[in-house]
Amino acid sequence: MKKVKHIFSTAALLFTLGLCVLFASPVQAKSNPTKVALQPGRIYRRYDITGNGKRDKIQIKTTPTTDSDGSISDFSIYVNGKKAYTLNSIRNFYKEDVCAQLYTLSNGKPFLYLYVAFENGDGPVCGIFQYKGRRLNEIIDFQETLETYGYHQMGYVTGVSGNRLYVSQELNSYSLGLNSIRFVYKYSRGTLVPASKYGSYTSIYTLNGRSRYLTANRDIPVYTTAYANASLKFNILKGDRVRINKCALIKGKMYIQISSKGMTGWILPATSYPETAEYQQFTETQYAG
Repeated sequence: MKKVKHIFSTAALLFTLGLCVLFASPVQAKSNPTKVALQPGRIYRRYDITGNGKRDKIQIKTTPTTDSDGSISDFSIYVNGKKAYTLNSIRNFYKEDVCAQLYTLSNGKPFLYLYVAFENGDGPVCGIFQYKGRRLNEIIDFQETLETYGYHQMGYVTGVSGNRLYVSQELNSYSLGLNSIRFVYKYSRGTLVPASKYGSYTSIYTLNGRSRYLTANRDIPVYTTAYANASLKFNILKGDRVRINKCALIKGKMYIQISSKGMTGWILPATSYPETAEYQQFTETQYAG
């Protein structure tokens, strides 16, 4: 009889432990998918946005305008019932203009891409956010990273590999016109940091179509390295053919690596819009409105 009681006691213990696991498991978030699109008006309970490994309640609440066209004036993101971010726009927009995507690295750390699109790609927000201190904080602002060197800046995530986030940044550069640059960020010390100081041009749109080859519109000095106070290596002369290789971002300053006449070096990009064609660095540059 004691043996039977022991068997039932063991079974009861296992059953109790099973119930604990059963009811506790929903609290722990399974690994987030690499990418999740979050829609305004919906409530999500399956994903971890805070980075603590537990499921969170995520909701994007919008504020409708008095217009009859379904437009909204702003929206807020709530995490576990508390407001973590609010966007107050200077103009009305629509739910369809809101792009919110949750990206998760291999180590389980989540980051939120948030973009509201207006004309020409401009908008009140375009960046990567990280939850910290009960707030969603913008850690990468695609509208400010290259603002000195062009206009209509925007960016988006192109992929995740391991603990790295790949992004494409687009802008109308004062030097090259409309172009796209790929940058890579890695997880380090609790956040995302540039994996390299270099960016690779994936597209340069010229008057002749997509091309890395341009013609110098005026003389341009070429330097030995991508650093301030670098020594002069040679000069590009008006009419020289130039190949655009890559760019570098160092302490907030941009440099463009070029090849011409069998030599390679770095040029300083323009920091203002050329009011007349004679001030363009390259002849084939195409500028958007």
